[in-house]
Amino acid sequence: MKILTAIYNNQLVLAINSSKNKKYLCPICKSVVILKRGTEKISHFAHSKNNDCPNLGEHETDEHLTGKINLFKFINNNSTKIECFITKINQKPDLINNKIAFEFQCSPITKKRLLERINGYKSLGIHSLWILGQNYRKNLVVKTLLNFLLFF
Repeated sequence: MKILTAIYNNQLVLAINSSKNKKYLCPICKSVVILKRGTEKISHFAHSKNNDCPNLGEHETDEHLTGKINLFKFINNNSTKIECFITKINQKPDLINNKIAFEFQCSPITKKRLLERINGYKSLGIHSLWILGQNYRKNLVVKTLLNFLLFF
């Protein structure tokens, strides 16, 4: 599982701004994570294979990771948080800023799951903004897009 952020010296850092040979911790489970940096994949942190961190629940594509980083750079200010886990609703928005959760949705999501996530945010007074990835843009199906618009 790839994650974009880790803790270093009690500060949350992005993988793209980090350097190797330092001790990084997962922001959720606090276990050691390893910085992975290469020429073909986006820089990220990874857990060991035998870890049961809630961060490991989603396997994100490079499109999704790159989209989150680009969105973070676009709206970044001191109150923007990337990949912060909200324990009350067991949800990790891609970004959160001033009571707005930004979700870069690349993989299919059921209408039921979409409603659960949106209502979870609403229960905490958080609005959600959904940005659709390439799969949604490539296969534009009005019925699917309406699922997102119904909750606007």
